[in-house]
Amino acid sequence: MPVLALVLVITGALSICMEFCAPGRVVPGVIGATLMILGLNSLSKQADWRVAVLALCGVALLALEAKVRARNIFTAAGALALVLSAVMLGISPYVAAALLMPFAVIVSVLLSIAARARSNKLLT
Repeated sequence: MPVLALVLVITGALSICMEFCAPGRVVPGVIGATLMILGLNSLSKQADWRVAVLALCGVALLALEAKVRARNIFTAAGALALVLSAVMLGISPYVAAALLMPFAVIVSVLLSIAARARSNKLLT
């Protein structure tokens, strides 16, 4: 069942990203938070601290890509860290790569768009 839990976490994270893109809507954020809680609760029964640290490092590297804009170096490293943490949970490497590589690309693109929009000055 770790694959289903990973799918729940990814779907919840993307739903929360949709909430950040359209801040007036409440439903994507509530659904995303619920899916994240269910998925993380299921994964917490199988994971130890090393998996959690590796997954947090992967997410931090994805966020760092948006800030530094290092030509997708941090995106690749973050995706690799996420895939390795999923493999440590017992998920097949092919399934983990198929689920987490597109997720890493989508998150890094959305974060870079948000960082670029934040850095643009509003001219009135």
